[in-house]
Amino acid sequence: MTWQATTEDKWLSAHILAQSGIRVPETLAAIDKSERDYPATRKISTAEQLRDLVTSQDVLPLFGKEIRGICSFGAFLVVDADKDALLLKGQGWLSYDACMEQVVGTTPYLLQPFERNHGFFDRYTDSLATVRVCVLISDDGIKIPFAILKLPSRENVADSFWRPGNLACNLDLESGRILTVRSKDGFGTTDHTVHPETGEPLLGELVPMWDRVLGLAHRCAPIFQPVCYQSMDIGITPAGPVLIEINTGGGFDLPQLASGQGFLTDEVRDFFRACGYRKL
Repeated sequence: MTWQATTEDKWLSAHILAQSGIRVPETLAAIDKSERDYPATRKISTAEQLRDLVTSQDVLPLFGKEIRGICSFGAFLVVDADKDALLLKGQGWLSYDACMEQVVGTTPYLLQPFERNHGFFDRYTDSLATVRVCVLISDDGIKIPFAILKLPSRENVADSFWRPGNLACNLDLESGRILTVRSKDGFGTTDHTVHPETGEPLLGELVPMWDRVLGLAHRCAPIFQPVCYQSMDIGITPAGPVLIEINTGGGFDLPQLASGQGFLTDEVRDFFRACGYRKL
């Protein structure tokens, strides 16, 4: 638990990863109305400072996420702006004052450039897709029991499975082949063979740069070795994989909903028992 802030505080995590040679999105600014300082990072506390950032640099589109957020709650995407207002995807035009009061409030945010997908994903979405990689670290080394492609709807700003229209795809760990394609419904999940919005083939397709995705996960995991159960969200861009974020633990539901199989495989149970958990 003493290591939790190294993953769950997204500003701190991004600095650790960048200093470790891991490719992460650039940190453009932190929005925070408290007295906290962010060394070497631009701090925004007022609507005027937000306008100065957006209008003085070529930073759009601009992605905002809560520094201590989970499940993409509160995330927003700025797609256009002028001196008076911001255009937020799915929310319309808001004045800078309204954005700071209604969207940000008292919650600290991290601002990053919007990462673009590898061309493979153009058939399905223009929102960033990521691969959720579950990582177990023990004396036996690093093991990856599950990998899930999170494919967002074109209408959504983030790929979390709770957002309507988003897909979760179970992946073959050796090849990156898409084994299942599932959307969430009121009672569980619905299976698909093609993308339900675009009609493009999806089941059986190979996620690009798969060896590099796994390689990034294996390079990152030892940096946070005291966090024995990690989950990573890795984007795949034209320039290669980028680590969007790393988490302490991670929801058990996503691998289960995507694969239709239980999380507690023999491998996972053995791991938790080795960590001292006695209820399995």
